Amino acid sequence: MTHSESWQQNFELLRAYIEEHHHLPDKKKVENRGLLSWAKYQRKRIKAGALDEERRRLFEELLASRSNGCKSMHKVNPEILEYIRDRIIPQYEDFDSAHRVDHVESVIAAALEMSRHYDVDVNIVAMAAACHDLGLGEDRKTHHLVSGRLIRENADLRKWFTQEQVETIARAAEDHRASSDHEPRSIYGRIIAEADRQIDPYTVIRRTVQYGLEHYPELDMEGHWQRTLEHLHEKYADGGYLKLWIPESSNASELERLRAIIRDEAGLRSIFEEIFEQTRVTRVLCNIFYDQN
Repeated sequence: MTHSESWQQNFELLRAYIEEHHHLPDKKKVENRGLLSWAKYQRKRIKAGALDEERRRLFEELLASRSNGCKSMHKVNPEILEYIRDRIIPQYEDFDSAHRVDHVESVIAAALEMSRHYDVDVNIVAMAAACHDLGLGEDRKTHHLVSGRLIRENADLRKWFTQEQVETIARAAEDHRASSDHEPRSIYGRIIAEADRQIDPYTVIRRTVQYGLEHYPELDMEGHWQRTLEHLHEKYADGGYLKLWIPESSNASELERLRAIIRDEAGLRSIFEEIFEQTRVTRVLCNIFYDQN
């Protein structure tokens, strides 16, 4: 198979996936990771100006079609959606693997879905969800506060929002952290905070392991196990600091599932070892893929 044929085959596979699911391949599923890695690599090539014009057009049109079948997004101003796709979401490409494009897209979709239960402005919800983690580009520890500052400084938002609405968006981003010392100051903050929780037990554990591998490479497997255990107990276990805000979300039942796993330390260790090895192998394969292409 020629390089051109291989590119077209991967493009068709990605198109079929997006047409069915309306988002990029889910990295939680091993069978999707190769296609997701290919899509991420195309974005890097576009950013570097290395993808030819026709392929760039096809690829960007495909990505722009992701929300077309998502009912929760149909009320958002199309100009705002386009701005989010073109100007906001690409900034997540260089963040750590737990906070990249798939994460922000998931938070946007979840926030808009929750917003159906409340009398809120979906444009504010979409923009706050899109911008909530932008501060990671400057500082992890205070990224929520940095996100708020970046939102306030973004003159583009004045095209669609009043000064008061921009402040609402900024405060929602500032209030989203689970470790925050205060409750969200508005329903928008509660929605973004809840959407950001994404309490799928396997995903929570996987993201914890991924973050450790990326930020603490000096640790061996036992070191990563202890770090994972401490983080899960501090944040998610009975008495942990995580708080839920939106009763219409599925997070409460998912949190109880996660807590049951945490209580079973032997079972948690087994899940950790599986994810640790999968993540390590995936990182090696991705490095080989990028080196060869």
